[in-house]
Amino acid sequence: MRVARASLLSVLLTVMSAPPLASAAQGTDPILYAKELQPNGKISTETWTDRAFLRARTTNYDSQGKVVGQSTVTITRNRIRTENVFYPAKQWVTRTATLPPSAHSLQIRHSAYFPAEVRKLVSTGRIGLVGRPTIAGRKTLQLQGQTGPQLLQIWVEPKTYLVVQVVVRWIGRGVIEKLMFDWLPRTPANQAKLKLIVPPGFQHVG
Repeated sequence: MRVARASLLSVLLTVMSAPPLASAAQGTDPILYAKELQPNGKISTETWTDRAFLRARTTNYDSQGKVVGQSTVTITRNRIRTENVFYPAKQWVTRTATLPPSAHSLQIRHSAYFPAEVRKLVSTGRIGLVGRPTIAGRKTLQLQGQTGPQLLQIWVEPKTYLVVQVVVRWIGRGVIEKLMFDWLPRTPANQAKLKLIVPPGFQHVG
């Protein structure tokens, strides 16, 4: 079921070794907008990530571009709260849980594509420079490397290392994932995009 991609496991990226962001950066850290494209060019998912406050919202689409699900996740200290909207069933669900101590550095989806994490991939030799193309009028550095079964390509702005585009090719499986990124200022309008939108008439079932 397509909505399953909006589950807790898909919204959370991984347990990272990087510590949480310092509070001094919380007021300026941008909101990351990412859209994943289907082979037909239509959007499959949209995600707004606020890494400074460990929260994100994802919208899922079917192959025709119709919304089939939404989810949000918020992490506060040792608690995690998720909300999922299932459009075919016209229902939405809220869940909260206590995180184990091992999850002290849990990161929100797409946190691995913030500049500091990309620079770390370069400094450790996991990806390297292979070109300097222009994408949608933006000059970029094209970085590439293999991590396990994945061939990872990342295009970043030269000075800031803000990610513009990511392509992941799964070796031996023929699967290609393409994501486009934009970095949004912390305006009230952009922060509002992190809030769950429940259509009228949907039933809250837990």
